[in-house]
Amino acid sequence: MIYHTAMQIAGRDISFSLDLDENYACDAGIIDHLRNNVVCEAEVCHVMARALKEGDCAVDGGANVGFFTVLMSKFVGDTGKVYAFEPGGNNLPKLAKNVTLNECRTVKIIDRPLAAKSGEIVTFYEH
Repeated sequence: MIYHTAMQIAGRDISFSLDLDENYACDAGIIDHLRNNVVCEAEVCHVMARALKEGDCAVDGGANVGFFTVLMSKFVGDTGKVYAFEPGGNNLPKLAKNVTLNECRTVKIIDRPLAAKSGEIVTFYEH
């Protein structure tokens, strides 16, 4: 289901849409926040809004379904760049769809973990 939101974060008007599934644990928390018209991890969003400007480059390490990826893309605008790292094959199709849905043309999805070296991958699953 497509969820639309418009909100103000650190004085900046932001609107976007996300394709989310109530039955998917990773999406449920985002849906709950959007239904109440509040941002997920508000403190992180406010730091992003203050730190990221038009033309900046941002990295989303563990992009999940793209909430922060899309948000960063809105902050850096058409002249910026967002690199979205997501190793979870279960999240990649939805991440790609949400990037496309919001016409985030400057987002590059990288389907591997963000790491300094090769090694064991530890995956976190929220319950």
